[in-house]
Amino acid sequence: MSQQGISLPSAAEASAQPEGRPEPGETGWVEGLGVDPARGTAQQDKGNTRMELPPDAYILDDQKDKFALRGNKYNTERNKAIVEVNQYRMTKFDFSKDIHQYDVIVSPDTGVKSALMKKIWQHESTKQALQRFMYHKWIFDGRKLAWAPCLVDEGEIRFTVDLDEGKKSPDGPSRNTNQFLIVLRATTQVQISAIRGYLDRKVQFNTS
Repeated sequence: MSQQGISLPSAAEASAQPEGRPEPGETGWVEGLGVDPARGTAQQDKGNTRMELPPDAYILDDQKDKFALRGNKYNTERNKAIVEVNQYRMTKFDFSKDIHQYDVIVSPDTGVKSALMKKIWQHESTKQALQRFMYHKWIFDGRKLAWAPCLVDEGEIRFTVDLDEGKKSPDGPSRNTNQFLIVLRATTQVQISAIRGYLDRKVQFNTS
């Protein structure tokens, strides 16, 4: 049915277009957001945010000490223990050089008698054997280890020490009980520059 001056939609057009909803592109239609704005946007999974951090994480870098200070806070739950530290205090050193560590082997075995080992190390034969390798700069722990700023030829040196030298009587019987074979064998090279880097907090601690 039609009236003069008024065009009415056909039945097919009326069924294809919902009443009260304009088609895209027409005036009054806006593209939807696709989500409910009242619920907010979805958040990404950040994982476990309740991690336990070490105490240093809460201290600023300029407030950290190079070494932990104990003060007078000692453990009172157990008995006291004696700790022996094999160390030598350095007041001046060239950190650009390396240190070589040696095993000190004495034959026959002395059973690590400190007094006897001291005599062997300070003996004139030992000084002469190490004269080319700066004997005065060697450090001996009095037991089985020594350190030096240089490497001996082929990493090993052998010599004999006779503690009775100069004390034997020409007419007396020959004895070899105080004659020892000394072997100094290089085992490890210590990089002092790595120690300096650790003390300056530039590198991590390592045993290389």
